[in-house]
Amino acid sequence: ERRPARCGDFAWLRQLLASLAAFLSRRGRELMVLELTGLLFGLQADALVPPLGRCLFAAPKLQQLHLAGCHLGDGGLERLLPHLSKGFPKLTHLSLAKNSLHSIRLIAKLLRGRAKLQRHKKAV
Repeated sequence: ERRPARCGDFAWLRQLLASLAAFLSRRGRELMVLELTGLLFGLQADALVPPLGRCLFAAPKLQQLHLAGCHLGDGGLERLLPHLSKGFPKLTHLSLAKNSLHSIRLIAKLLRGRAKLQRHKKAV
């Protein structure tokens, strides 16, 4: 009999990310929308966000990424920044609401990176 996952048990989330990586490696080239709203990265953001960022590069046509309510915090956003600032040239919608983001510096860095990517895209 299966017991429900405890709040502190993140094995299911690691399994989900591994499944997502496998899916994206096979079919990610056509993926345009990824809905991950409400996945509780929380205290595990340090360990879980980098693999998420790496596997998302298998989705070059990604236009919408929904990460609202994932409890990323400033630390999770900081780990996701290298991926969000330099990749996903077609990304037009990024949802980060309800993630307890407080660092204006990180948000400004994300916006500068996205703006630079958009300027480069238009110049090409």
